[in-house]
Amino acid sequence: MSPTTPTRNPAIPIVGLRKRFGDHLALDNVSFEVAAGEVVAILGASGAGKTTLFRCLTRLAQPDCGQVFLGEHAVRTRDTRQLAAARSEVGLIFQQFNLIRRLSALDNVLAGRLGEVPTWRVMLQWFPQRDRQLALASLDRVGMLPYALQRYGAPWRTRLCAKRSRATAAYAAAVLAGGSNAPPPRSRPR
Repeated sequence: MSPTTPTRNPAIPIVGLRKRFGDHLALDNVSFEVAAGEVVAILGASGAGKTTLFRCLTRLAQPDCGQVFLGEHAVRTRDTRQLAAARSEVGLIFQQFNLIRRLSALDNVLAGRLGEVPTWRVMLQWFPQRDRQLALASLDRVGMLPYALQRYGAPWRTRLCAKRSRATAAYAAAVLAGGSNAPPPRSRPR
């Protein structure tokens, strides 16, 4: 998408976003649009504001000014229930991948459903069969199905590049959470 070409009914319009942490200006008048189904990469040096942008997009951080919209609705004005529903539509992978070592790859991917299932099911790790099937399909999509029942610290971590295995498991969880059609992360050529 060209920054000068307006999108009709963009899925995510961001207008004049600004965020400051003390004296550090993390975002300064950031504006762009993302069309429905479009895959966008945000690139920049460490400290450039990439994570802050995504945190503002999902209202994990409140921007100082500007607006973020998911569809036609401003993220800033959504109540807790509406915000949870909006977040469930966004697949977001954090830099740390946030995997739990004592859980299997499958259970880490099922964590992507935490906003959709009752807390008691999460506590008992008793996810609906449909969610388990979706999680297995997500793992298969990223080439990790053979490691589905192995814990994060087990062989699937050592057999694959550790960072890649965390990235692909986190990607599978994001697919399950947000229904992304984006291609899976690629390993580096050998």
